[in-house]
This record gives sequence, structure tokens and C-alpha cells, in this order.
Amino acid sequence: MSSLDILVRPAVHSDVPFVADMFLLSMGSLADHLFAADKQTAKHSIEKLVVRNAGRFALRFAWIAEVNGNTKGALVACKGNLLARLNLATSPHLFGVMGWSAFGFIRV
Repeated sequence: MSSLDILVRPAVHSDVPFVADMFLLSMGSLADHLFAADKQTAKHSIEKLVVRNAGRFALRFAWIAEVNGNTKGALVACKGNLLARLNLATSPHLFGVMGWSAFGFIRV
């Protein structure tokens, strides 16, 4: 049996596609309802949210697990008392990421 070198480190910008994959996987059918798009489009939208540090999707809350130098998992964690604020902080970013306009005339 070989030994495993496990490293848990903060996520960096180059991890965005992997973190987006993990968000998409964890969201299940909620992603279908929220993004109303195919999986690739939903992943692209999530990547944009991660890059924007959009509330619950913030890269600053993501940690990457590597085994022998290979990325194997991601954890997104924050203090529980931040969750309500993070939920609210996500909403404004959805307009820009999804290409929506606010009030029908303000492009975010």
C-alpha cells in the first residue's frame, strides 16, 4: 500500500473550473431551476459567480483537496452566521452573470 500525500489548500483562480464543477455537482437539480440552462451553460454561469466572489459562490471560501498533486475535491466553508448575508450578496451578481437586466432597463 502506498502512502498518500494529502494537501488541503485555499483555492486560487486556476481552480475556478474545478470549484464550479463541484458547485454544480452539489446543487443537483437546483442548478437546473436556478440557471434554466444546459449543464455547460450552468457551469459557465457558476464560474462567473466564483470569479466575482459572489456571496456563497465566493472563491475565498473554497478549499481544494489534493492527493499526490492531483485535485480530488473541494470544500466551501464559512462561519454559519455569514450565511444569510452571503445569500443576499449572491443575488445582485445573478443579474450580470445570467445576462438579466434589473427593472427591465438597468444592465448589471
